[in-house]
This record gives sequence, C-alpha cells and structure tokens, in this order.
Amino acid sequence: MKPALSFEAVYGSHNYNLNRPDSDVDMMYYYNPSFEDLYNGKQAEDNIQDGSTDRKHHDVRKLPNLFYKANVNFLEILYSCSVIHYDGLYDLLAAIREEISSMNIPYLYEGCMGMYKRNYRNFQRDSHYVSPEDFKNPELNPIRARKHASSAYRITDFMKRYANQGFKDFAKAIAYDPQLNTDKVFIDSYMAMRDGKYSYVEMCEILKDQETIAEELKGYFKESKVKEDVNRYVIELVEKHVREQLALELTK
Repeated sequence: MKPALSFEAVYGSHNYNLNRPDSDVDMMYYYNPSFEDLYNGKQAEDNIQDGSTDRKHHDVRKLPNLFYKANVNFLEILYSCSVIHYDGLYDLLAAIREEISSMNIPYLYEGCMGMYKRNYRNFQRDSHYVSPEDFKNPELNPIRARKHASSAYRITDFMKRYANQGFKDFAKAIAYDPQLNTDKVFIDSYMAMRDGKYSYVEMCEILKDQETIAEELKGYFKESKVKEDVNRYVIELVEKHVREQLALELTK
C-alpha cells in the first residue's frame, strides 16, 4: 500500500535565492505511516520507488528527531518557498518554526561544521583527478569541485548570519535578498565560485577564512540552552497527528 502524503516542500537553492533559471527544483516528500507500516515495523518511504537525486522521501515520524538534531537541511523546509499541504501537520509545525529552529543551537553548530568539513573534503578530492577508476567522468570533476566549495561557503556564511541575529531569524539567515548590498556581495561571490572565476588557491583561502570565522563562533553556539520543552511538544504534536491519520485510515 502506497503511503499518504502529508506535505511536499522545496529545499535547496530556491530557498536561499541562490538558484538560476536552469536550476533543478529539489523536493522533499513527507508521508504519514499506514497501519501496515506500523504493523510491519517499516518507514513510510520504504514503499516509495524513486531513483531521482532531486527528490527525497521521509516518514513524518522522523521529524522530531531530525529537528532535535538541528539538521539545517530539514529545518529549512519549515521556511520553504513552496509547500503543498495534504493535511494540517505542516501548518502546525510552521506555526512554531522559530522555536524549532533554535531548539538545539549547540547541535546546530556541530551539524553545520560537519557539513562544511564534508564539502571541503569533497572539494579537495574532486579538485585533484586521480584515475578513471576513481572518477568515471573526469570532465565533470571541476564542476563538482566548485559545487562542493560553494556549499561549504554558504553553510559557514549561514552560521555567521544566524549568530549575528542572536539565533532569532532563521529565514533571514538562510535566504539572501539581492536588493540588499551585503547580501548581493555574497551572492556575487558565491556565483563566481560556482562559475569557476576563482582559482583553486583562491577558493581554498576563502573557505579557510570562513572556517576560522565559524570556529570563533563556537562558544556562542555552545552556550545556548537546549529547549527540551520544544522537543517534547514536537514529539507530542507528531504523535497526535499520526494517531489521527491512522484513525482516519481505519474508518475507511
């Protein structure tokens, strides 16, 4: 049995205003588990067959843990530029999105730095072609390298922007306004990096400078209190939603 959708939301560059006309639209789909899923101990997405890298499928039961671990890729769906609702769950979550986003700032630091380091390693790897066995399409390596570099650049800039606002405006920290001079400076630099207008050495210098700034913010992130009450509320909210959806399914 195919699970029922709860909501679908855009994630990625369109949410940051860093997309181009030819940019793919990345989507996340969230499903309510069926009685069969619960009975068989499965996640709702186990029933979805989709080989696309632009679409991600998740069970709504994962949301409390994903939010508590402050995974910025999942927090951003609460601020998505485009959402399609199939029930009321998304609106309930979006109503407290600032509280959810700032629920676990210490863990957000670790998650963002982990993303930075992973993208920086991948940038280094794809900047140095090794052999056809390692990379099937060597001509794509520079493009991949620049994509990793720009992702590392963006996540550290987000950390700086969010900290500068006292962790109070996630939407303003994650999305750039081309009408603001300070935002435009970053957009231009980000696009230049994607387009290969910086040398390898220049990109390394930019990213290492960003890393230093992010590391200097560690204490500020770490001193923030974890909001356990918000975590409990989100858990209860999602549990109640799942129970209600199951009740509807079983009465059909």
